[in-house]
Amino acid sequence: MSEISALSHQYESLRSATGNLNGAIVLFKKKRLMGRKIQSPKYPRLNVSSGELQDARAYLLDFLKSVQATFQEESVATRFIPDTLLEKYKEGLKRADPYLAAHLQDVICVLEKEEPLQDAHFRLLDNLLSVLDIERTVVFRKLRTGRHG
Repeated sequence: MSEISALSHQYESLRSATGNLNGAIVLFKKKRLMGRKIQSPKYPRLNVSSGELQDARAYLLDFLKSVQATFQEESVATRFIPDTLLEKYKEGLKRADPYLAAHLQDVICVLEKEEPLQDAHFRLLDNLLSVLDIERTVVFRKLRTGRHG
């Protein structure tokens, strides 16, 4: 596979993962807004179906457990993050949150129990998305400028 093809594949994987992760996070944020009495009258057409929420929950759990596995073992292949970028992603996450392992476990437990996510959980999810998006942007720049490595 040529270097451009490899970069293109990495970019597509990251684009898909960031889009899906963002969509799942947004659904949970919508659900949280709907639960607030103050916000409900402001956004009467805001709606999240239980099916959408279950799909988002399943995706988040799958993603979070995948991230958790990459931290528990040296290197774990994941369908969300290309293998070539896995170490960079792990380093970025460690910089963003030194207590990531405990925070990940907390969010996973909350999602498994189908309890509402709190501000701290959303901050963690936003950090995971942000670091993933930074990696996607780096790959995009390399692809756009034709730089490799």
